[in-house]
Amino acid sequence: MKKILLITIILLVGFSVFALDCSVEAGLQEGAILVDDGRTKLSPIFLELSLYQNLWKFDFYATYRCEMEKIQGIYFNPTQDYYTVGAKIDFWDFTIKVEHQCYHPVNCYNWNTEYYNGGYTQISIKYSTQ
Repeated sequence: MKKILLITIILLVGFSVFALDCSVEAGLQEGAILVDDGRTKLSPIFLELSLYQNLWKFDFYATYRCEMEKIQGIYFNPTQDYYTVGAKIDFWDFTIKVEHQCYHPVNCYNWNTEYYNGGYTQISIKYSTQ
């Protein structure tokens, strides 16, 4: 946990030097995802790191999210990773966005049997009067 905290601080300081916006979010969650062969539980703890860069009318972003379970004391077992990268451009009342997300189980010592692989790539055009 100390390593994760140190890496997070280094990333926050390092990316702020290069004018990248960043965020760190951690929390608890409860729920399940339905898949073809049955129900898959969500791990109760998550950590999410995000980076954002705005250049002229372009927005670029990347997010890493790790879900984990507490195994004993202060130790955690990562169970599922999510990676998201994307870009969008705004002009007039339109937004064009390209985004890719993939998700992968983290299999430590063959403990992880209830998680899933997958992903998507999407291209969208949005019209908004706001």
